[in-house]
Amino acid sequence: MSISSSMDAFSPTLRGPAVFVALFLCVTLCTVYSPLISCIVAYVGKSVVALSLGAFISIVFNSYLEKLFGSAKGKTVDPQGRAVFVTGCDTGFGQELAHRLHKLGFYVFAGCLSESSPGAETLRAKGKAEDRIEVVECDVTKNQQVIDCAAKIKEQLRAKKLELFALVNNAGIVSYCEFEWVPVEDYEKLMDVNTLGTVRVMKAFLPLLRESAGRIVIVASLSGRYAIPGMVGYSMTKHAQIALADGLRRELKKFGIKVSLVEPGAYKTTMNDAAVGLSAVDKHWQNSSEEMRTFYGEAYYAAFKKHLEKVSASSCARLSEPVDCMEDAVISEHPKLRYVPGSTGARLRGFILPFLPYCVQDYLMKMAAAPAVPLCRNA
Repeated sequence: MSISSSMDAFSPTLRGPAVFVALFLCVTLCTVYSPLISCIVAYVGKSVVALSLGAFISIVFNSYLEKLFGSAKGKTVDPQGRAVFVTGCDTGFGQELAHRLHKLGFYVFAGCLSESSPGAETLRAKGKAEDRIEVVECDVTKNQQVIDCAAKIKEQLRAKKLELFALVNNAGIVSYCEFEWVPVEDYEKLMDVNTLGTVRVMKAFLPLLRESAGRIVIVASLSGRYAIPGMVGYSMTKHAQIALADGLRRELKKFGIKVSLVEPGAYKTTMNDAAVGLSAVDKHWQNSSEEMRTFYGEAYYAAFKKHLEKVSASSCARLSEPVDCMEDAVISEHPKLRYVPGSTGARLRGFILPFLPYCVQDYLMKMAAAPAVPLCRNA
């Protein structure tokens, strides 16, 4: 067998462990000859060093590694006779993905919270013109509606002689506010949409995916890897989605079903609109008890809102990046297990930060928090 064919046979799934083992051995040898490296390794551990170096090398030198190991990048599946169901298509990533998949030749079932939303109307108009996009109303918090949606799609698949090839769990909501200011009901809603909504949809559509040995794409967030101050509730729900994806990837492998995670950072979508976020913060602040407002003080409240505006303004405007990853997870012959869209810096944070010591993580996360301190701390 030639070197080239050997590289092609090297499964993408094995590259991560192979790099890890090689780096682990290198670190072990270096500790023998370098006292400095020995001290570093003794503090953070060989595994953390190897993982960090592996993440750095795989991200910074990604294109070179793909060439070296004969990546399957560019090999895509045939869309003919295949359908995709995408949730959260009213706006943002979901709507853009629906348009892209339709253009590529897939039959797209676009799940929208409301059939009368502007986004749904746009998709419906394209569907009438080209007959390969169908808008379906799907509120992921309503179990019966999700079940009815799956039944309707199953009927359409049979009638059009299609198979459900992919399910993209994209529907989600966000909350940016101090933990204490947010009522329990809002945390329940976050879980209901982001986490349990994903569970409802997958349970309803898994029978169809088992028939096709298809794939699942879950749009989580980097906030699920490390909790950001002011986004505790959102991070909690996204952490649960990541655990769900990891578990199902292993559990559904016996059926030939692939599961991919897409973990965007902050992008300029409707969810991250400053006006929407500020309105929610105002509501929570006003509904908080007088004791709570006195404890934090108006200065902290104003500083928190200013920080929210800054975070929203710094959000990435390149919305195509997450959608590129979502698209690849659907169409690639060998989709990645995890996608982290964005700059090299963003991907380094996504891969390395969770492995740093907690004291270092806490220091870095403190830099992402509102800069002011509550009034009571100044008393």
